[in-house]
Amino acid sequence: MHIPENLRLVLIIIFFTVLYYHRHKKENKMVAQETIDYVQKLIKENKIIVFAKSYCPYSIATRRTLFNDCKVPQSKALVLELDLMQDGQEIQQALLAINGQKTVPHVYIAGEFIGGNHELQQIFQSGELQKKLAPILA
Repeated sequence: MHIPENLRLVLIIIFFTVLYYHRHKKENKMVAQETIDYVQKLIKENKIIVFAKSYCPYSIATRRTLFNDCKVPQSKALVLELDLMQDGQEIQQALLAINGQKTVPHVYIAGEFIGGNHELQQIFQSGELQKKLAPILA
């Protein structure tokens, strides 16, 4: 069966458009206000909190920077491995609703959203991370 080239192009565009909207819809599914409140409570109650995934290289680099390079005792930080938690996907959706970031890790220090690993590495290199951690580690 021969499909004209212009029709083939239109079908390809329609296919990828539907695929994009289907994935986009899944990513932005509604998250319960109860979950958002729970995540905000965790952020408020923990001086250092990292929402991560166990297999993610950026999450691994973040943990290395905090625990090895900055010598943060594990007892001073809460690290939640979202991929190992039953409600991890919903927590990640709540984080998206709270700060607009889709990816992990999410790093909070003293209630302030630092960002992901890239932002953490930037403030580590500049010395700003050590300043933010000093009162917590004192």
